[in-house]
Amino acid sequence: MMFALDSILSIYSINFKKNFATYKNDTIYFNFEESTFSYKGKKFKMDYKMENNKTFLDGNSIALIIYKLTSNPIFWDYKNNEFFRAIETIKKFEFIEGNDSCILNFYFSKSLNEQVWFDENSLIIHIKDGFYPKYNYINSNSEVIDSIRIFHTKEGAFFKIFITTKYGSYKRIKEKNVLKFVIYSYGNFGYIIIDPGHGGEDPGAIGKWGIKEKDITLSVSKKIADILKKEYGFKVILTRNDDYFVSLKERAEIARKFNAKLFVSIHCNYSEVDNAEGPETYFLSTARTNEERAVETLENSVIKYEVEDNNLLKFIISDILQNAYLKESQKLAFFIHQKINKDRKDRGIKQAGFYVLRGVYSPSVLVELGFISNPKEAKLLSDEKYQDEISKKIAEGIKAYVDWYIRR
Repeated sequence: MMFALDSILSIYSINFKKNFATYKNDTIYFNFEESTFSYKGKKFKMDYKMENNKTFLDGNSIALIIYKLTSNPIFWDYKNNEFFRAIETIKKFEFIEGNDSCILNFYFSKSLNEQVWFDENSLIIHIKDGFYPKYNYINSNSEVIDSIRIFHTKEGAFFKIFITTKYGSYKRIKEKNVLKFVIYSYGNFGYIIIDPGHGGEDPGAIGKWGIKEKDITLSVSKKIADILKKEYGFKVILTRNDDYFVSLKERAEIARKFNAKLFVSIHCNYSEVDNAEGPETYFLSTARTNEERAVETLENSVIKYEVEDNNLLKFIISDILQNAYLKESQKLAFFIHQKINKDRKDRGIKQAGFYVLRGVYSPSVLVELGFISNPKEAKLLSDEKYQDEISKKIAEGIKAYVDWYIRR
């Protein structure tokens, strides 16, 4: 709603001229070309229109002008379209910009509660009974946040944070009367390693019609990497991007080289039982069942292609180091499996001692996309459309894990 500026300001003994307004010894200058006004060297955004040679401003801008000149905490209730007075309970608000992350600090005069939700391309933070008269708009030069608009109702303040396409997630920290939000881009998370199983002289399992595991894992891994990079902005490394052999040691070295935050190895399952079906998700631990031991043996068969001897002590040390990431690996497996088992037979989250996960000192899982030995699933796994679907689900699972990890 727009108001004639001179009529509203006169109520508070503020004198309005064509390009400025004065109150006692203070002056506000208007720049209508920029849709801003200046007070004590600082610029503030305003919404206005000119009609019949009169200047009209929106309620939010008028409330801010009155506060700047008179220190009178007047607010505009954007839902009920009315001005109201309230005690300033958000004493200070800090916006700290960074390229890959931003920090929002709220300092309260008393204990206040907040709600957070998303609305299209914005994150809304509602501070109940929180009132902040000092700003109505904050511009941003970061890669994560475009701008912040501040609105009020009698219920409190609404900070509407317009996020960019590089936005990833947020973390909320609350201590006494201080509330802190860290807004991240996914690019700030670190490297995610996607590992297409097998390759080169190691075909992996060979299914019906000569379909090779190495070909399916490479195709799906590339699709996962593309989604993570293009849709979410993650930094992603593939352990191989073509049909060549990469040893298990080299795969782990790639993860360590990039200080990987996550490692996801993509495989296809095989069974002597033709009708075995459904995806499985594994994390590194001791196999508990015969079925888990069978999958472990199948995927570890690549050892015969290795040129170096295996050192038992190294494996023991790797196991000890991996234990530090056991909880996170289980969580990663949970989030991925939750996505990929929809509309498929749920074979569950399992554990086994995969060599490919040893020596990777980060949360890591191995995903079995399905059974290449099952004619029905072999056909499905070879289908481009299905590969797109399961790749998207795995990428969504990875994103869900990162959101959980950041907000812990």
